[in-house]
Amino acid sequence: APSGSSIGTAFKSPFVRVDQITQSKHNATAISYSPLRRALRLSYSIWLLLDGLQMTGAQPPPPPRSVILGMESIWQRLNSAKETLDGINGILKRIVPDNRESGS
Repeated sequence: APSGSSIGTAFKSPFVRVDQITQSKHNATAISYSPLRRALRLSYSIWLLLDGLQMTGAQPPPPPRSVILGMESIWQRLNSAKETLDGINGILKRIVPDNRESGS
């Protein structure tokens, strides 16, 4: 995002100026996560976003939380999330017209 712009949503999270995020990255007290730690956090947090998309009817359906929590590896959780997203994208491709050829 360009400097001076804001990110966030009006309903669930506060708007934060991009400058504040950039400054916090250079701050000595900023938390720095390794790529493995980031993948671990994403492997759990992605399901919070996918919960709201369960009603799409995507195949395969998202696994229940107990199954997700029982998965033993980051790769398993992320791969399952990818399969869920692929199913949702398949539904979207069927219902959203392909306008690339018309230039709109």
